[in-house]
Amino acid sequence: MSIISAMLNVNMANMAAILNFNIATMAPILTVNMATMADILNPNMATMAAILNVNMATMAAILNVNMATMTAMLNVNMANIAAILNVNMATMAAILNVNMATMAAKLYVNMATMTGILNVNMDTMAAMLNVNMANMAAIMNVNIATMAAILNVNMATIAAILNVNMATMAAILNVNMATMAAILNVNMATMAAKLNVNMATMAAILNVNMAKMADILNVNMATVATMLNVNMATMTAMLNANMATMAAMPNVNMATIADILNVNKATMADIMNVNMATMTAILNVNMATMAAMLNVNMATMADIMNVNMATMVTILNVNMATMAAMLNVNMATMTAIMNVNMTTMTAIGNVNMATMAAMLNVNITTMAAILNVNMATMAASLNVNMATMAPILNVNMATMATIMHVNMATMAAMLNANMATMAAMLNANMATNAAILNFNMATMADILNVNMATMAAILNFNMATMADILNVNMATMAAMLNVNITTMAAILNVNMATMAASLNVNMATMAPILNVNMATMATIMHVNMATMAAMLNANMATMAAMLNANMATMAAILNFNMATMADILNVNMATMAAILNVNMATMVTILNVNKATMAAMLNVNMATMTAIMNVNMTTMTAIGNVNMATMAAMLNVNITAMAAILNVNMATMAALLNVNMATMAAILNVNMAIMATILHVNMATMAAMLNANMATMAAMLNANMATMAAVVNVNMATMADILNINMATIAAIVNVSMATMEAILNVNMATMVTILNFNMATMTAILNVNMATMAAILNVIWLP
Repeated sequence: MSIISAMLNVNMANMAAILNFNIATMAPILTVNMATMADILNPNMATMAAILNVNMATMAAILNVNMATMTAMLNVNMANIAAILNVNMATMAAILNVNMATMAAKLYVNMATMTGILNVNMDTMAAMLNVNMANMAAIMNVNIATMAAILNVNMATIAAILNVNMATMAAILNVNMATMAAILNVNMATMAAKLNVNMATMAAILNVNMAKMADILNVNMATVATMLNVNMATMTAMLNANMATMAAMPNVNMATIADILNVNKATMADIMNVNMATMTAILNVNMATMAAMLNVNMATMADIMNVNMATMVTILNVNMATMAAMLNVNMATMTAIMNVNMTTMTAIGNVNMATMAAMLNVNITTMAAILNVNMATMAASLNVNMATMAPILNVNMATMATIMHVNMATMAAMLNANMATMAAMLNANMATNAAILNFNMATMADILNVNMATMAAILNFNMATMADILNVNMATMAAMLNVNITTMAAILNVNMATMAASLNVNMATMAPILNVNMATMATIMHVNMATMAAMLNANMATMAAMLNANMATMAAILNFNMATMADILNVNMATMAAILNVNMATMVTILNVNKATMAAMLNVNMATMTAIMNVNMTTMTAIGNVNMATMAAMLNVNITAMAAILNVNMATMAALLNVNMATMAAILNVNMAIMATILHVNMATMAAMLNANMATMAAMLNANMATMAAVVNVNMATMADILNINMATIAAIVNVSMATMEAILNVNMATMVTILNFNMATMTAILNVNMATMAAILNVIWLP
């Protein structure tokens, strides 16, 4: 019995050593696997964060370039418009100076000569006016062609810049995609290499364990064989001695010995039955205890996995909600800024239009007042003396030229100031939008970095916690096996098979649950990504619609202002034409009165001279000698004839003066009508040029605004596409990482189950051999 106890002790010790070695071997393999998975996850998280940072920085740089380009283009357009307006103003001022000087010279010559040369002067003025009108038409054609060429150059520049920006963004996206594909390939290759190393290590350890177990079995078998040989020799010697002793004893003792042997055999059978029952009960208790502990461990691990999964889902939900809220705030802020900008620009446009309308009204009123004064001055000057009209006209012409110069310079200065103010406001708005976009991009990048770091830390902590729990469970199981190993003899076979089946069932149950959890998380992330993409698209469409509506409103306001100014100019022109007609009629009436007065004065003078001559002649006749009577009679005849002739001459001169006065009045009426017509044509031409310039400026502003709206829409759509691609890439990387971790966990569990099944089978075979050996020895020793 001591030999059998020693054999059992040796076998139990060997089995305990094998189990301890297996447990110690499996613990570092699990630790290495956990560390390997953490190493794979950490580079993936860092790589994804780096790619996101590069994408955010690239998008911010592209937006800054676009904003700067659009600002520079607006500045160029404003400077071009201001230059064109300055050229138009200077050209009109020069033409007015030439016209004023020419008209002053012609009036001076007409007043000096006031004869038939007036018709030649009028023809000359008509020819010069035709030349001036042709010059103004040529200048307008050059200005229009210049503005069209500038617009064509600006449009081509915008198209070229957009093409470069689009090509740059496409190249950056291609590089980013290629970089991410290369990183994924390297990660996959690294994981495959590490798995191959782990498999090779486990195979080598299993080979060493098998060799050690084979050596121990060989030693055990040799020891059992030696002990059996010694036992057999000892029992043979004892039987021979007993037989010799029994042969020498009387026959009566044989019956007693047979009874004693029977009693002993029955007693030993009872003891064996009791021992077997006791061992069975102990084994049942031990198995139940281990099953309960395994259930507790499995439930604990399931709870930890559930808590970890719930924690990760909660963090993802919070992150998604935070990003959605920030995007909503950013969109609302940008919409409010755009609304304020549009309102400010509309107000500035209204103020500018009102200011220009007020200045035009002041100018028209001033010109009307000056014309009234000039007409009154001309009428008075004509009544007093025709010769004094030339210097007065010169002074009036110089005054009108100075006033026109002042008005033109004032309007040019105001237009330049308005253009500079609008350019400064646009530059400030562009800088503000760029700063807000840069801040939003930096904030989103920081939040993504923090989220990535938090998820990596949680995964590392979960991995370390699971590794610690597995180490504690392994140590606990090893300790229990060491304590209970002496009581686990006969039915370890059944218990091991049951545990293997339970583990297989548990693993099979956990695999579909993990798959469902992973699929659920992937679906939630896809839904969140789609929701964010839809919200971004909706926000972009709303902003585009608002911009289009604002542009249409501004265009309508500008058109209305232009039409109003055109109506006011037409009314002013009609009023000036009516005033000129009244002045002309008044001058004609005054001339007619002057003609009648002069004729009456001439008649009185002639009658007075005739009376004086008659008195003189009568006095001479009375004083003369009688002889003089004949001469007096002759003189009376002569005087009467001379008076008649003088009367005829005076009447002829009065008639001639009336004809000359009528001719001069007709010539003056024709000249005044021609001057009024020329003034109307000049005013209409200036109004047409002003309307054309205003329409051209409105068209250029509308084209620039439409181009800016199109660029903003394209940039927003490009940003939405880049964000969708980045989100899809992150979701794919997370899905691949989760699937890889699941596959590694399944392989590790399967490997552990295989090792445990093999070890159990080996231990069962050893126990079966030992039990069979012990039964054979007992049969030989105790049974007859």
